[in-house]
Amino acid sequence: MGYGVARKRASGEGAIRQRRDGVWEARVTVGWVEGKQVRRSVYGRSQREVLEKMRPLLAQAHGEEAPQSGNRTVAAFLEEWMAGLDLRLRPSTAKRYRDILRLHAIPVIGRVKLARLTPQQVEALLAERRAAGLAPRTVWHLRAVLRSALTDALRAGEVTRNAASLAHPPKVEAYHVEPMTPARAQSILQALAGTDLEAPVSLALWTGLRQGELLGLRWADIDLATRRLRVEVTLQYRKREFSVEPTKTPKSRRTIGLPAPAAEMLTRHRQKQLEQRLLVGPEWDSRFDGLVFTNPFGRPLDGRYLTVRFQNLVSRAGLGAIRFHDLRHAAATLMLASGTDLKVVSEVLGHSAIATTANVYAGVLDELKTEAADRLARLLRPIH
Repeated sequence: MGYGVARKRASGEGAIRQRRDGVWEARVTVGWVEGKQVRRSVYGRSQREVLEKMRPLLAQAHGEEAPQSGNRTVAAFLEEWMAGLDLRLRPSTAKRYRDILRLHAIPVIGRVKLARLTPQQVEALLAERRAAGLAPRTVWHLRAVLRSALTDALRAGEVTRNAASLAHPPKVEAYHVEPMTPARAQSILQALAGTDLEAPVSLALWTGLRQGELLGLRWADIDLATRRLRVEVTLQYRKREFSVEPTKTPKSRRTIGLPAPAAEMLTRHRQKQLEQRLLVGPEWDSRFDGLVFTNPFGRPLDGRYLTVRFQNLVSRAGLGAIRFHDLRHAAATLMLASGTDLKVVSEVLGHSAIATTANVYAGVLDELKTEAADRLARLLRPIH
């Protein structure tokens, strides 16, 4: 649905539309600044909600008050922008955006007038945060989130340029993925054998599933006979409750093959889960029936528990510091080392583009190229 209200440029005109993601947006012309139209956007879950939010803006415009864009601070704008994030983003993403802006942007540039924010001030913010010890990748993410917010401000006519887009991005070194040897991967499996994490960790190593995808996996998504696994949902945690939701992007929805040992392991795991359910009887939480990985009472396996317990188990086994996410990298590097085509690896991982896979695993690919060249040299020896 497009904008359904008048298109005049006079103050006090508004437009309402329902966006493709289902969120309702109202845009109101609240005045003019230096000959430029100033518009404000508000968001809601229903048409009625945005109508309610429009009223004070319309009253401001008809009362000939000065438009807020000339007086509003960066902090005031960002707080309003963050209030609408839950309507557009996953809870975990919205929280990450709010955390990074409230911890790092607002304390430094919050008092600056939004309309007067300059690229130089954004660059100074990034430099200050880097000097304070913030990781380069987090500084890069700070600029990206700020740029997203200012894009909405530009669209609403509250600024005439996107200062974050014009600011020079911080230099971020390419992330180096340490290839995992088959022997080290086998050591991880041995360290987890017989524990409650044996099944999820083994499947993560064999498939490279993201943690949310792994914990949201349902028995209905697995065909043990044909050894196929569909990735369609992820496990999310919001407002102290778990929910199973569609994957973030279409590329994340995929079907992958299961190695024979993985299918055998899942068969054993399912039998254990059925026995556990019979054991606890009515204490079993049937709200999440069908999940592959649960706690002893049928509740979803908590990602925080999974991470901490995994790190403790591998540490006790003398394997050093290994993050749970490293299992995804391990699966990818082992697939590449075994000769699996890069495009296939990209599809198994659910990357949005093959370039993403190539960039992340560039170091591994370089090593494989050298190995391929050595193999060719052994085959084609010069004749003396």
